[in-house]
Amino acid sequence: MNDVFLFIQNFISRKGGYIFIATVFSRLLSFLASWIALQLIPTTELGYAIYAFYIMTFIIPLAGFGFDQGVLRYGSQLKTIEEKNSLFLVALKKGVLFTLILIIFVLISSGFITENLQKSRSYFIIFSFSILTFYLFQLLKVQFRILEKNKLYAYLEVAYNIIFVLLIYFLSIKYHAKGYAFAFVITPLIAFILFVRYLKIDFKKVIGLDFINFAFYKYGFFSSLATISAQLLLAIDILLIGNILKDPALVTAYKYVMLVPFSLQILTRTVLTTDFVTLTKNIQQKMFIKKYIKSYLQLLTSVSLLILVFFFFFGKNILHIFKTDYQQYHLAFMLLTGAIIAVILLRGLFDNLLSAMGKATIIYYISTVGLVLNYSLNKLLIPKYSITGAAFTTLTVMWFTGIISALVFYYYFQKEKGFSNKK
Repeated sequence: MNDVFLFIQNFISRKGGYIFIATVFSRLLSFLASWIALQLIPTTELGYAIYAFYIMTFIIPLAGFGFDQGVLRYGSQLKTIEEKNSLFLVALKKGVLFTLILIIFVLISSGFITENLQKSRSYFIIFSFSILTFYLFQLLKVQFRILEKNKLYAYLEVAYNIIFVLLIYFLSIKYHAKGYAFAFVITPLIAFILFVRYLKIDFKKVIGLDFINFAFYKYGFFSSLATISAQLLLAIDILLIGNILKDPALVTAYKYVMLVPFSLQILTRTVLTTDFVTLTKNIQQKMFIKKYIKSYLQLLTSVSLLILVFFFFFGKNILHIFKTDYQQYHLAFMLLTGAIIAVILLRGLFDNLLSAMGKATIIYYISTVGLVLNYSLNKLLIPKYSITGAAFTTLTVMWFTGIISALVFYYYFQKEKGFSNKK
């Protein structure tokens, strides 16, 4: 138990408390934005927009060719602020160029990509411009992390979500689902403009960085692919419900049934967002990493059990907040909760540790295997069991890939040369 208290103290000392409070507050604001959209936009129209957005979530990580991911890992190992700022400027310049090329390709392909629900195409075109704005936003967040300015990171998260709620409300009133889509595009750009000045960077001063080579590009690119695969594991249900059942109302229902369980990812994201730079710096210290894993699992397992019990008794009340008839999906709600607990305890932790080791390709391969399993089970279960079948698939795949991630990490952790047993 002393290890858990020390774990919490270290988390707080790295300004993790700010990130935790900001993340919880941000999730509540995101929850509010989703609720507002559901009240102001017709369910079917909103379903088309949601379908388009979930397709876009698989494209957004490719923005900048993964430069933001490269900045996170390699920037964590740099010693000086000048080096970190130079890396940011390189990622900004080259990343924006790659992103603009990607947007052009997406716009040209929009008809083909949305052919299964053609009415979603107009929303997809609007969302395509978010590829650039989200890249700028994510790059700024990464820079705050590698500079260990976690307090600024927390303020940025809160500001983003406040702006998002306001835009969702006012734009949805006037433009309905298209206003909903525009809010996703505009919000990250406003947040970036408001906060980039806190970096205090001389945009004309760039020093040479010899590590920006093939290995850097490879890491960033495969990190992006791994992110896409991981997101697809969590969101393929939405796409397949739309493609197989062809019912936008069910797409909307599933999105809101999964909203609260998926929000639980704030637990692992908060901790690992705070600690990733520290883990990267200490990844070769075996005793440090082993102690970290033990404390993390002790704390998050206890929290997860409490969540399961609470949702079992009060899950229907939570679903009632969205719509009364959503209470019929309580079983799917519980299955999705179990799936996210696998992400909290296994996928989130061990994928981040593999990433800190530079094993982005391994994460991608694991996610790809899970994706194949996910697609196969969904094709079998969604026609028979609708939303419940999709939720059961997610539960199975998350635990399977989580266990694989843990086993693979320990394999490489024991195998790697140069790792020290010092604390």
